[in-house]
Amino acid sequence: MRRALVFISVVACGGGTPSSVEPTPARPDAAVMDASPSVAVDAVPPPPPPPPRLVRVETPRGEAEFPACHRDADCDTADGTVCDPQWHACLLPNTAAITVPSCPEDGQRDPLFAPSKALTTQGPAHHSPSAILVDGGGLLVMYAQRGAGLGLARVDRKGLVSPDVPFEADPLATSPWLARSGRTVHAIWRTGATAVELATSRDSGAAWSAPTTLNLDSDCTNVAECITGAPMLATAKGGLVYAFYGAQGLRLRVSSDGGSSFGPPRTILPGVLGDVAIGKKGSVHVVALSGADRDGYGSANQRVEYTFSDGGTAKFSRARAVSMPGEKLPYFGARPALVIDVERKWLYVVYVRGGRDGTWDLVVAASKSNGENWVRTRIGDTPACALHMTPDAALDAKGRLHVTWYDGRGRGRYARATCKPGAASCAAQGRINDTPFVGLTTMRDSDRSVGTRATVLLDAPRKALHAIWAQPDESGMTRIRYARGSLPKQ
Repeated sequence: MRRALVFISVVACGGGTPSSVEPTPARPDAAVMDASPSVAVDAVPPPPPPPPRLVRVETPRGEAEFPACHRDADCDTADGTVCDPQWHACLLPNTAAITVPSCPEDGQRDPLFAPSKALTTQGPAHHSPSAILVDGGGLLVMYAQRGAGLGLARVDRKGLVSPDVPFEADPLATSPWLARSGRTVHAIWRTGATAVELATSRDSGAAWSAPTTLNLDSDCTNVAECITGAPMLATAKGGLVYAFYGAQGLRLRVSSDGGSSFGPPRTILPGVLGDVAIGKKGSVHVVALSGADRDGYGSANQRVEYTFSDGGTAKFSRARAVSMPGEKLPYFGARPALVIDVERKWLYVVYVRGGRDGTWDLVVAASKSNGENWVRTRIGDTPACALHMTPDAALDAKGRLHVTWYDGRGRGRYARATCKPGAASCAAQGRINDTPFVGLTTMRDSDRSVGTRATVLLDAPRKALHAIWAQPDESGMTRIRYARGSLPKQ
């Protein structure tokens, strides 16, 4: 026992090693290890950071992918991008389309209207329908086809639809507008950013002349994309045809021979997106929204203005403001609508108001003083919720104003309200569409875009109200739809 204790003590004190224990291998010289360069470690580069996750963002010209973000620090500030709070993507400020606010659908369908019908069924996306009444109580509709020019559809007096009627036009043709005088129908449209074209039919739209170009090289100076906005047409007695188009302001050319020739152009308003109506004794009334793409989703820099003339080549009045100073107005989806009540001497303008939060409402402005003073009534939600856009309006024999628009309730809808004479009050009537929208977007150039206009028309002799609009369907593309409403007999 004592010898074992002694042996352990010797080992603990660093004495001789017993033969039964293997000697510890010599440890490499620490000094040599420290002196060796760390070539193997430094030669391997650190792994690259993972590529940023991309998110799809709706822009005015369609969808595109951008880096995802949660805050501005996630973006490359050197290129001026910041984290967009709606899309959570790194974007230049105010370059994305705004998202349509999510608002509940109230479930109410407008009881005035019969079930809707499809006016287009195939091909590319369709949008921006313009419609006129033709002899016998039928309808002629012209619409834009995305990347494929223009198309036509017909509805006869019994409601029978002839869809997808071909029309010869440049593939870049868009924003059509129809006007008629008797059996003569005129169509005007914009071809890209370079031309405004007009064609004429002498048989209610069955056969058409070859298109002629209305704009002139002198319309614009030092502008790469001269033609903007959406062209307009109006006709009056005596073979008068008024053709309007945007070219650094709203330009007007007048024909006194039924559209065979046109006089020189003149600028009548700064804005290029608007509406026109013919009043008593052939007076011409015009409203236009001034603005540009950069302020597409709302800016206090934009105005809705009105002017009028006695007709023909008469001089137009000075521009008169319809919108209020400092009012924030969008440009996309915001073409104002104009209606004249000749009998009661009311002038109505319907325009869109709102900013990038997407809670846009409509303003119905009424004047009995040729636009010197206005009474304004709001159409919207309480509290503000949905986006309202692309209004149109028609007047019935009792002086009631019928206002239509797209809004973001549910997944989108096309709806109507009625306003008492003088727009003293307006009451929503519900959605006109009876098949569901498959989303509503504020993009201008996509398969789901509804375009620059929709149309509501009154057929007074038959006490009918016609509504024509574009609607995204299950295929993800917009199609043109139509519904007829029967007004009360009294």
